[in-house]
Amino acid sequence: TQWGNKYIAIVAGQTNGYFLWDGSNFFQTGTLGPDVTIFITGNGYTSQPTISVVGGSGSGATFTATIRNNGVVGVTITNPGAGFLQTDNPYLTFTGGGSNGATAILAPELLNGVITALSIMNAGNGYSTPTATVLDSSGVGAALSITATNGTISGVSVTAGGNGYSSTASIFVQDPNGNVAAATIDIMPSGVEGTTAETYTSRMF
Repeated sequence: TQWGNKYIAIVAGQTNGYFLWDGSNFFQTGTLGPDVTIFITGNGYTSQPTISVVGGSGSGATFTATIRNNGVVGVTITNPGAGFLQTDNPYLTFTGGGSNGATAILAPELLNGVITALSIMNAGNGYSTPTATVLDSSGVGAALSITATNGTISGVSVTAGGNGYSSTASIFVQDPNGNVAAATIDIMPSGVEGTTAETYTSRMF
């Protein structure tokens, strides 16, 4: 069946029998999903930034950005990669493209599902008033505090550790007052099979 004007949806009576095709890429279990959610468009982008995926087990994914008014207003997947797991919590990083913005990468430290600390893996650039949230649907209650100095992340702390977080939790940094674009991306589902498919109000049946 057709999904709007974007995809052809295909189902088969087999384990992991759900697929999407956009005319160029074939999305299936183990790949990234086709849609990117942009939270912050950023500023200063005049050409294609380098876009990578963080927080996933897979590899090989590639992207191109749509730039408008010096911001990233869209991201197209040119290769959905392979080897991604349902437990992954991916987001996209942006560097270059004429902007001084570069995505910060933070890593959580956990103990029995509680976030106890954060480590700065890459301090990034172009931040003013950054915030950090945990990407992990299995956990709840964490509250994080981060600060920037001269555009880079200089301080991180955990004000509430929450509970139930998994080892695949990732930290998503965004800043509406900064220059860095911020976006997340989904993983294609696993364990879906069927013999017919129908779409209704942006849902698949």
